[in-house]
Amino acid sequence: MRKKVIFFAIAICMIAIFGIVGMLVYFIYSPASASQAQVFFEVKDGQNKIEISQGLKDKELIHSSKIFAYYAKTTNANLKSGLYYFSPSQSAKQIISVLINGEVSEKQITIIEGLRREEIAQYLAKNNITTYADFMIASEGKEGYLFPDTYRISAKASANEIIEKLTNNFKQKTAGDVSQDVLTLASIVEREAKQDNERAKIAGVYQNRINIGMKLEADPTVQYGKDTNNAKGFGDFKYWQPISLADYTGVDSKFNTYLNAGLPPAPICNPGLKSIKASLNPEKHNYYYYFHLADGTAIYSKNLAEHNANKLKYQNER
Repeated sequence: MRKKVIFFAIAICMIAIFGIVGMLVYFIYSPASASQAQVFFEVKDGQNKIEISQGLKDKELIHSSKIFAYYAKTTNANLKSGLYYFSPSQSAKQIISVLINGEVSEKQITIIEGLRREEIAQYLAKNNITTYADFMIASEGKEGYLFPDTYRISAKASANEIIEKLTNNFKQKTAGDVSQDVLTLASIVEREAKQDNERAKIAGVYQNRINIGMKLEADPTVQYGKDTNNAKGFGDFKYWQPISLADYTGVDSKFNTYLNAGLPPAPICNPGLKSIKASLNPEKHNYYYYFHLADGTAIYSKNLAEHNANKLKYQNER
């Protein structure tokens, strides 16, 4: 009788074990549904397995968050962050495999204001988005139109597709009413302005100079010309390097506004929307000069004598 009880108990345990194993196998190897819908899913940096599992469950991509997390933990799976598209027709096993391998569907990039296209190419190459050479070829003649913003792009996007995304965003954000001259002015304002509230005022200074045929004498144009002359391709070249007094007249470039009157022949960087709006509507005033203090405050002057007097006055704060 005792043997029968033990046998019966063992049989029940075996059935329970097989049942649990069967349930685990079902939840891990069978899809949540037959739906072929593509569901966007982001794994953020620092998220743990439990958080990722719950996120997948919330989007109805897996049967059980607890079993998914348990399986990921017991297999010591390293789930990589990134932007993915999953389908409920994929099994938990397939989803984990994609996360382990980091087979992202999309990548997120952030283009900050004021970068040259070479700097954007460096950034994209560094992050394995596209090659420096491919981006430079695709962006030829697009300086100023590579709109600064945060983008989600296909992991397999070509340089041409990236350029199209950036330039289409430019058209959308600016409503297509920005001339080449305005964009070129905006690129100077972008590199010059230290604070948002001074962009229109600085644009006004340059517009005043343009109106009377005065040279713009904008330092960023000298930097642009100097760096263009000295850059040796991708490498580790750092753009926007400091310039010396000798560079004002020593940098041989059509972009150097200390040597050439009027606006440069093209934008010197890719400005953001605030600088573009400021250049579309420059502040009306009588200032023709300005300089910045160490804290970013701009000091404006109506003429050269006042400008020199202000530089002397604030010499300890520059």
